[in-house]
Amino acid sequence: MPRRASRVPELVERVAAIDIAKASGMVCTRVPHEDKPGRRVQRVWHVAATSGAILELADHLKGHFS
Repeated sequence: MPRRASRVPELVERVAAIDIAKASGMVCTRVPHEDKPGRRVQRVWHVAATSGAILELADHLKGHFS
């Protein structure tokens, strides 16, 4: 019987979830804690669902995830 290759779980250091509706949205980010190795910091906030607000959000996330 052939052996299956075992998969190594993918670990993601920084993640963001974005839910945009008609008038507003919610954003959640999880990033490594700056002072405590192995710990995470989660932040959740509201954003407006306007083109300008979404572009600002994109710039903000680029700064945290690039």
